[in-house]
Amino acid sequence: MIACLMIYMNERKLETVLDKVTQLITPSYFYEKEQWVISVIYDQKNKSDIWQAALELELAGEKVGYGFGSTMEETTKDVAQLLMKRDGDEQATYLSLFS
Repeated sequence: MIACLMIYMNERKLETVLDKVTQLITPSYFYEKEQWVISVIYDQKNKSDIWQAALELELAGEKVGYGFGSTMEETTKDVAQLLMKRDGDEQATYLSLFS
């Protein structure tokens, strides 16, 4: 399963957000785009690690989205749907972060 965790940086520095993320999970890779840190984890065995990381980041005041799928396309759509529900933004707004 592929997992993705997205964190909005707001006015925080990239290093600060990455430090928090890497303390909670071990991403296969991550990148920054339009004030979002996008962490992708391949071969994720269970969802609870990602849910726990998202919860801890949200409790710390971060805006977080996460998703799961067997392909990257499924995973990104899952993330976009969650963020769209929370924020009311268009799904295309979030999907564009993965292109």
